[in-house]
Amino acid sequence: MARPYRYMKSNIWMNFIYFMVMLVPSGYVYFTKMDNINHFLIKHIVVFLKQIMPNTDMHISSMMMKLFGDVEYVVLPTVYPSLKSIIINLIVAVVIILITFYKKWRGHPAMILIGIIAAVHMVHVLVVWYAGTDFKYTIADFSILYTKQEIGISAAFMIFGAFVTAFWGNSGYIRRFFFFILVAAYPILLSFFRYLVFIYILHQYSIIYMGIMYFALGPIFDFLSLVMLYAFFLMSMSKMYENKLRKGGLEICS
Repeated sequence: MARPYRYMKSNIWMNFIYFMVMLVPSGYVYFTKMDNINHFLIKHIVVFLKQIMPNTDMHISSMMMKLFGDVEYVVLPTVYPSLKSIIINLIVAVVIILITFYKKWRGHPAMILIGIIAAVHMVHVLVVWYAGTDFKYTIADFSILYTKQEIGISAAFMIFGAFVTAFWGNSGYIRRFFFFILVAAYPILLSFFRYLVFIYILHQYSIIYMGIMYFALGPIFDFLSLVMLYAFFLMSMSKMYENKLRKGGLEICS
């Protein structure tokens, strides 16, 4: 059966109204209340970290972000890797890269992703090795950069979610609404949970993992998650319109 959503009639003004109804209130909350959301999540991150690392010196600092106000982040002592740790990580990264080029797995999407992650880690390990204690990025710097990155990504997700759910014919508004809420809330909650895990690992094991966390397990993972969520939404909407077409309840363009 041809995909019916390609030929369905759509009320452009209703969809535009839906787009604005989704975007304007959520955008208002996002850009005026992000400092409160950030404060709430950071406060609970520190409470949890103090339970598992009671003797660690940690505190909350803040920075001003345009459009978002005063944004907080966690500061922990920076731990530098030993030479043994650097060599082990370098060997592991090189081995993983070589495995991804194995004939049987070469070109497989998962292996390509793993290879990219390993390559990012290898480059960062070499930089840390070369710089030594002169490596200028601390856990506080990581917190600042990561917080800015994830807040920006979350804003992009919100706009994307409103746009892709808006122009889908004249049906499934509840389904589209719940997908929008998922896409808008998911990056905020996931990014702060990931932030908790990341700074814990950086403090417990060293900044040798900073590159892989900031580049490979940050925006790349967010992008892949968004693609996965949109694929599920696309399948759900397609099945809904196919069922309507079978029952004769769908108007399609001639």
